[in-house]
Amino acid sequence: MPTTWRWHRAETLARFRATIPTLSPAERQTLVDAAIRLLADYYVHLPQKQASHGVDPLAQLRALRRRSPMLDSAAGFHAALTEVFDALLDLHTNYLLPSALAQAVAFLPLQLGEYCVAGRQRVIVTRVSAGFLDAAPGEEVVAWSGVPILRALERAAARTAGANACAQRAHALAAMTLRPLAKRPPPDEDWVAIQIRPSQGAKLREVRAVWRVLTLTARDERRAASLDVQSDALRRSRGRLFHARGLLTTGGATELKAPVPTEPPHKFTAAALRIGRIHVGYLRIPTFVTHDADAFVAEFARLLALLPPRGLILDVRDNGGGLVEAAERCLQLLTPGRIEPAPMQLRATPATLALCRSQGPANPYRVTDLSPWYLSVEHALETGAMYSAALPMTSPEACNAIGQRYHGPVVLLTSALCYSATDIFAAGLQDHGIGPVLGVHACTGAGGANVWPFAVLRSALAETDAVPGLPQGAELRVALRRSLRVGPHAGLELEERGVVPDVLHELTRRDLLEGDPDLIAHAARLLMQRTPYPLDVTLGPGRMATIRLRHSDRLDVLWNGRPTLSRDVAPGEEIHVPLPGEGRLGLRGYADGVLVSARNLDIAVT
Repeated sequence: MPTTWRWHRAETLARFRATIPTLSPAERQTLVDAAIRLLADYYVHLPQKQASHGVDPLAQLRALRRRSPMLDSAAGFHAALTEVFDALLDLHTNYLLPSALAQAVAFLPLQLGEYCVAGRQRVIVTRVSAGFLDAAPGEEVVAWSGVPILRALERAAARTAGANACAQRAHALAAMTLRPLAKRPPPDEDWVAIQIRPSQGAKLREVRAVWRVLTLTARDERRAASLDVQSDALRRSRGRLFHARGLLTTGGATELKAPVPTEPPHKFTAAALRIGRIHVGYLRIPTFVTHDADAFVAEFARLLALLPPRGLILDVRDNGGGLVEAAERCLQLLTPGRIEPAPMQLRATPATLALCRSQGPANPYRVTDLSPWYLSVEHALETGAMYSAALPMTSPEACNAIGQRYHGPVVLLTSALCYSATDIFAAGLQDHGIGPVLGVHACTGAGGANVWPFAVLRSALAETDAVPGLPQGAELRVALRRSLRVGPHAGLELEERGVVPDVLHELTRRDLLEGDPDLIAHAARLLMQRTPYPLDVTLGPGRMATIRLRHSDRLDVLWNGRPTLSRDVAPGEEIHVPLPGEGRLGLRGYADGVLVSARNLDIAVT
């Protein structure tokens, strides 16, 4: 983005609103009919939402179908249909507005953050867009259009879709200044009046900020990935509006060393940190959106090899998700244990049975192979069970094909804006005991599902001629398969529960304004409490492997998956293992009988 971009060059919301196209009565009926079919036939969380929230979206949609021709404006229809989906508190299952709005984001030229001091919540300005001089980072927001800020935030959270209270509040705070229009109609007001206190005891002043509209570059992933499109749009918008770099700055006892170049740069941020005399790695994954899981995992592995081995701070805060396969396959690089991918279930309906039948390998419209679920859905319909068997969506072989690449301790940073594939990644890390989860909120966003757009369902069933497409580029998305947890939380659904952090960190003013120094220091303390288990291998002349372990007392050697050697290891001892030829060398380090490190190497004939 050019550094000369200024917020005031963007179109005002008042002018943009006049360009929003209308919807004919027939187009409204088409959208509502498609929504009814989507929820009734395919929505995996429908029984859970009806039971836990007392909602009846199908009755609401039938009522909207009757009254939609009488709604005066397209905006009124968009709002009514959006409200039905918002009541589900599911950011996966939603109505995405027509293409004229799909890439638009309404914004105010400032960003807000919330922290707690002396038991009192405060909201401050954390960033301002270039050229906006009426507010500065660090100033406290006292009131919002005449409403005390905490009350305004509370009201906004009550109207915000999110699977739990933490996610609702986090999304509401973001939406006060940044609203992706793919998910909801534009704000009703053209501007807001913000009451600001520059410093403690200073006189209050009022700032008037005008809503403007930013247009993002279109990309296909928003309609197909296991992704919260709102969080993804927020991340991309912030990069434009506030020149957000994604790389932390630190202070005090923590020093930022040279950042590690990444390919492509928008997927990861990596750097080495010096904490006292110790060097640790920092790796941020802002999104799991990718078309190529192999390339994503390979870049993750490459960066791990370049970071200090003493410990890793892995940051997925505000990551709205993406490709589940990419997220799950990354876990194996962090642990010596075997990864069990998240089991997935379909709701047992005649429609999902037909979908499983159509999605076998022989079908030319196949999107993904659902045939493994077919027999269990058929059996569930016969017996009255609500769900299919729980089967993995990601191949267990792919989740374990590479093995461990990083042998230091890991701490994962999460927030309430972690969603979908990121929820699954955080749950997998916690369930496999890879390391502690350090959260800045009491729970992640809690979206545990595989998402299919209506357009994909149409093509999957080869019903393009039988079922009309959605008008004006609108889209509907549905959570088709729900995710369950494994390990100590085996069988628990991820939806609405999310991942509760092992340790909670309350964000400070310094965190919001100075690049998270207190959060990073907290993560570093957790790393220092854990032991690294390095396992280094050197391939020397004469087809001999030299192996060095630290903090391990036993080594097992495997060749092509078969054990060939098991022996105790003295501190500092080097072990020499002859290589019989071409094959795979497997190494396993143990401490007090517990597997603590592993490495797999493919040996080629030279």
